[in-house]
Amino acid sequence: MYYGGCRRVLMGIESCSDMLLGNVNKNITTQKVREGVANARRAGLQTVGLFMIGMPGETPEMTRETVDFSIDLDLDFAKYAITVPFPGSKLFDDRWQHDLFRDDWENYTTFNPDPDRLIYHPQGYDPKELIKMQSWALRKFYLRPRQLRRQPGRAFDRGWGPASAVTEGCSLDQMICNKKKMENFWTNGQADR
Repeated sequence: MYYGGCRRVLMGIESCSDMLLGNVNKNITTQKVREGVANARRAGLQTVGLFMIGMPGETPEMTRETVDFSIDLDLDFAKYAITVPFPGSKLFDDRWQHDLFRDDWENYTTFNPDPDRLIYHPQGYDPKELIKMQSWALRKFYLRPRQLRRQPGRAFDRGWGPASAVTEGCSLDQMICNKKKMENFWTNGQADR
């Protein structure tokens, strides 16, 4: 793949819980995920893990475990999207928690900062907590010293990546000194330039 021009692979990992993966008909296991990430690394590819927060049956503790799993995988990038029951998905078709669904299509987004407008949340998982967990997951993954050192040297293709708005044109020293600015970005969604 690398010699064919591929440099980055996006993997729909979703969760570290095999049970949660089964709840959404994901036919992979966490062991297969580990193997896939290792194979991509050996091939010289950057790895991007795509994770879902707030899957059916998920608890805040499971979300924390998924974030820890994403860090343990040593991915180059990670995206933590709030679960949205898109048409055609098992979650949408099952509607096994029908009372928690909303049908206002303009709010079908995985990055919705308004807890009152979330399309779906699992039973027992407060929408406000779900949004806070998403922000926490991004901060925990991207603000680690190892991740901060990694990004400028090998990962940013101008304009891609959640931290690029904060790190574009910055040296490692500037990034570390501007940690507060990065935290502000993850908390408020705005970068101070």
